[in-house]
Amino acid sequence: RTAVRRLLWEETKLPGIIRRAGIDLLHATWNSGIPARCSVPAVLTIHDLIPWHAPNDHFATVFQRVCYRYAVRASARRAARVPTVSEYVRRDVLSRLRLDPNRVVAIPNGVDRPPAPLTQCDAADRPYVLYVGGHERRKNVAAIFKAMQRYWERFDPSLELRLTGSVESLCSDAVPVLRRLPDDAPLRFLGTPADDELAGHYASARALLLLSHDEGFGLPVLEAMA
Repeated sequence: RTAVRRLLWEETKLPGIIRRAGIDLLHATWNSGIPARCSVPAVLTIHDLIPWHAPNDHFATVFQRVCYRYAVRASARRAARVPTVSEYVRRDVLSRLRLDPNRVVAIPNGVDRPPAPLTQCDAADRPYVLYVGGHERRKNVAAIFKAMQRYWERFDPSLELRLTGSVESLCSDAVPVLRRLPDDAPLRFLGTPADDELAGHYASARALLLLSHDEGFGLPVLEAMA
């Protein structure tokens, strides 16, 4: 749950798990996780270094930040190869972690196509635009609310905004902007839809909105295209 506890688990518990499992190769799939006493070759996938860019949004203390940076840097140096999910992240890793460029390779994320063609928005259903993702500050959901408010005032007050997640998950920047919207603003939170339900939301939306300040890849864009 915290960078400190994660680092302790990786360095003290994980080596024994690796030995008992009798594996030939360790693939650490989330930015860190290669212990100093790793008994097999290892590969480390780095999805992004966003907590490195904005530590105040991710860590309660300086010690947590130090532990995160140590875990990522040490795991990257121990790895035989470091795949990243985009060329953007690869350049970021090379700049911040100072690794041999030959050990770092971009392997972009992918998504499955829907099993069957999905129909577009039914004429009887209210047209809507869609936001898919978390609600931390870097996602810039406050700007989505501002943009929609301007659109409703100037063009079409009936176009609905649908967002995954809930009001309770909004970051502190987005809450006051949401409260300034009219009570009758066409806005709906979807919670956490199942994969097939989410595919339907994508297919029926008039547009996907993604205004993030920082993304390692931006998977909702690819999902919307699929």
